Amino acid sequence: MPGGFDKNSTQAFENLEVGANCKIIVSIPGQPELVFTAETTRLLFENPDNREALAFEITEISEEMRELLKNFLFQCQLMNQ
Repeated sequence: MPGGFDKNSTQAFENLEVGANCKIIVSIPGQPELVFTAETTRLLFENPDNREALAFEITEISEEMRELLKNFLFQCQLMNQ
């Protein structure tokens, strides 16, 4: 990253750029932390919700974490029906 990583920033986009490799850690209540490595593919600076958004491609994930992610996404789908 051109300016280095700002650990005090609350804005994700100040620390990311397209093509950056990063470790993603997701806290899921009642489950172990979901951890994997990903490459940033798209950053959305402006959107209707005034939220930061990013898209990434998972580049490395263990089989255990893959199952945890699959189950988490399935539960999210069930809750949004």
